Formats: sequence, structure tokens, C-alpha cells
Amino acid sequence: MFQEYLKREHSEKVAKGYIKDYLDFLEFVKEKQLIPQQATETDIREYIHWLRENNCANSTVTKKISLLRKYFKWLRKNGEMIHNPMDDIQQPKVVEQKREVSNEERNFIWGKVMESKNIRDQVIFGLLMNDGVKPSEMIRITYKDCDLDKGLIYLENSGAFVEKRAITISEETAKQIKELKDVNQEGFLLTNQHGHPLKESGIYFVINEYLSSLNDVTIKPKNLMKVRKAAN
Repeated sequence: MFQEYLKREHSEKVAKGYIKDYLDFLEFVKEKQLIPQQATETDIREYIHWLRENNCANSTVTKKISLLRKYFKWLRKNGEMIHNPMDDIQQPKVVEQKREVSNEERNFIWGKVMESKNIRDQVIFGLLMNDGVKPSEMIRITYKDCDLDKGLIYLENSGAFVEKRAITISEETAKQIKELKDVNQEGFLLTNQHGHPLKESGIYFVINEYLSSLNDVTIKPKNLMKVRKAAN
């Protein structure tokens, strides 16, 4: 099943977005009284036109087209289609405007996190804002991956049988992790109230809860992330 394939191949957050795009397309072809395997290049172009008529942003259209490429490739691989209707569909060019977060905005968010007195949330924002660690990387960090005396964290590389890479973390993050370790002692670094490892969606939920205090929907978690350097 294609939805299960997406869940295996992508992180929880990415898979969730792709599944929504997939269901949107199924609804479109259903309105045309078709099944996806009957879709032609003309149908795909009509779908793209329909998205634009419904004021979908260029980035959204690009993501949905990307999903369709995966879907029809999967159908062909599984012997359900011979011709791929996406072969001559070009990907729209996306010019992403980077949202610059001011020092005032960063300090406001950091202040809110510190006011919370929640040491786990402080670690999340420390890793994100001070050390450039992605939520998808945070969920895999265990206490064994943290060499706090040297100020290092070892992150998993993508791909099998690849050694972990070390990154340098700030003194403040190391101090926060030490405090968190006094509470949790072992296992995964970031857990929920039941002691279970946080999922990527859970980390995004935490980050967005604090971001909501800014009342500015243009600021995303990635806008807060620091560009990191690998340890020497």
C-alpha cells in the first residue's frame, strides 16, 4: 500500500504531508470518475491548473508534484501502470524567501523557554538555536551519544553502517543536558511525560507552542536553527 510505503521511506512529519497530498489527488481523480492508474498527462496538467486556481502557493504545488512522481513511479514498479504520466511534467521553480529572525525575536522566544522552567524544552531549543540540530536528529540522541566533558554530541549519519559524526555543542546546552540527565539518568535524551522517546512530531509541537507566542505565522522552526559546524 502506497501510504505504508511513504511511512517507511520518510520521517513521520514528511510522510504525513505526503499522505495528505496523495489523498487530495485521489479525491481529484475520483471527481473525474477515474482511478489513478487511468490518469494521463492531461489529467495531471488539469490537476496542477486546479491547484493554482485554488490559490495554492508555488511551493505547495511543487510538493504535490513531487508526491505524484513518487506515486506513479511506485505504481510502475509494482506493475500497475506501463506509461508514467509524469514523464513530461516539469517541476515548477521555487524561490524560497528566507525569513530572517531578528535578535529581538530570538531573545523573546529564548526568554519564554527559560521562563517555562522546563529543562527538556530548554534542551530542545538549545540544540536547535545554539547548535543547529534538526528535530529529526534530536529524536535519536541518547545519553551515550553525549560527551559533555568534551562538549560533543554524536549524531547518526543517514545510510546504513555509517559511523556517527560528532558536533560541538555550546556550554549552555551541555549544562542543560547535565541537568536533564540528573532527572532521566539513561536512555533517550528527549522523552515525554510518560518516559517514552519523543517523536519528531512531538518536538515540532513543543517548538511551535513557544513560537505561537510571537503571533507571527511566518516564523518556522527552521528559521531559528543555527548553521552548525562539525567538530574538529
